[in-house]
Amino acid sequence: MFLQNSLLSILQSLHCGSTHHYFALDALPLVQTSAGKRLVRVLLRHHKRYLIGATDPDTRFRDFQNHVIHVRDGYWGGAPRMAHKWYDRLQRYLRTNRFSDAAHAAGVLSHYFTDPLQPLHTEHSDLEKVLHRPIEQSIYRAYSQIHKIWRESEMEVVFQLSNQVSWLGESMLHGSRFANRKCSMLLDQYDLMSAVENPPAGLSLQAKNSLAELFGLAITGWARVLERAADEAEHDRGKKIPVQLIAPAVLTATVRGPVGLVQRQWADRREQREIVSMIEEYAHDGKLVHQIPDEVDIVHRVAGIYQSEKQWQPPTSHAETKVTVKRTRGRQQVAGEAVGEGADSPESVQPLCATDSVSAAAFLGSRVASRLVEIGIDSVADLLHCPPVDLAERMQLEHVTVQVITQLRGQASLMVNVKGLGDQAAKLLVAAGYTTAESISLAPRASLYREIKEVAGKWGSKCPQHSEINSWIALASAHTDFFQRRSA
Repeated sequence: MFLQNSLLSILQSLHCGSTHHYFALDALPLVQTSAGKRLVRVLLRHHKRYLIGATDPDTRFRDFQNHVIHVRDGYWGGAPRMAHKWYDRLQRYLRTNRFSDAAHAAGVLSHYFTDPLQPLHTEHSDLEKVLHRPIEQSIYRAYSQIHKIWRESEMEVVFQLSNQVSWLGESMLHGSRFANRKCSMLLDQYDLMSAVENPPAGLSLQAKNSLAELFGLAITGWARVLERAADEAEHDRGKKIPVQLIAPAVLTATVRGPVGLVQRQWADRREQREIVSMIEEYAHDGKLVHQIPDEVDIVHRVAGIYQSEKQWQPPTSHAETKVTVKRTRGRQQVAGEAVGEGADSPESVQPLCATDSVSAAAFLGSRVASRLVEIGIDSVADLLHCPPVDLAERMQLEHVTVQVITQLRGQASLMVNVKGLGDQAAKLLVAAGYTTAESISLAPRASLYREIKEVAGKWGSKCPQHSEINSWIALASAHTDFFQRRSA
């Protein structure tokens, strides 16, 4: 026990660079069952992978739409599904003695589990868009103060898990509903100007007290999840989880401590500089464009598309509204309003459906679209179903080769399947070899960035920023997640 406590102390003081690191570690002493305590020793023995996993959803996966449960929007968000996915993976690793992988899976699961139990992950608004990143930095820098309030209070946190199959997701939904009650107060009382010089000063005493309740909820809840995971794993294994030696982990954590401390200090300074830049842009322009954080931008984009699709209603047979599409030199006009090409922001992207006329696919060009109609290819669905070789022979247009048609069909397919993806985004992705939502969502980000940059360079066009490419990945992931849920 002495070695275990010593290791926890070293990790908390030298290796925690995120609130998620603190949550993952602070829950371990609260684990009470015998099986759970054996799992805790696994996590401490492989603490490096446990802590890496705790921040991988932010730094590696970047699937930010899966970090939220928007309570007032029908509990929208992918956090419960991702938690179930990683819980199953944790169980598989524990059954097969892959304990290092199990530690990583547990860390990832801790992130998806605790994120929706924090207020800013339970709804989105214009004010939240601006304050999200500064508030999260303030919470991280004030973590010890908030945690102390919880531990020294007379607050009793009861986190009882149900015995239903969906117990994990249900617990997250209940927790997010409780956290959402604190969201408006946290946003309204946050002192942004004070936080610029001293991040913890941005949080009022009332905010810290409310956050202390949520810290207790997240930490205690994660301890209960670890107990359930350990009990189920040992039941499935038919034997106990082997006891792990802690001494080697104490040594490695101590040796790596100074490096971890320096890295954390650098990261804190870089984060604060970026927050200051974000505040300066907002103060100057009254909105965020260049400095908007990816985790906020992606959630707002995907949530906006979700809202648009949910609110859209098909016209009735007596509807008087008419929509016409006209062509004027490569620009599209809808109901008399000109819509320019190129920009792939949510405001300018025109959704493409399989039932649309080929004339609605602006990227085809008027000549190609007209010729397609002449040979009987009236809709986008017709274009997707007809083999490229047959189309090339029937169209008989110079420069419209089988390769060109294949590229255009790939672009159309991607835009139909990934709602919110614009012409230019689809064109770049298909040219880089990404023709399905699955290939985009599963691609290593470094590879995707590099390949998009290479294509843009060959065309002599401006390469999209990483934040824009991240939004494409998020849209593709949302499509993939939707169909995985339907097939489950």
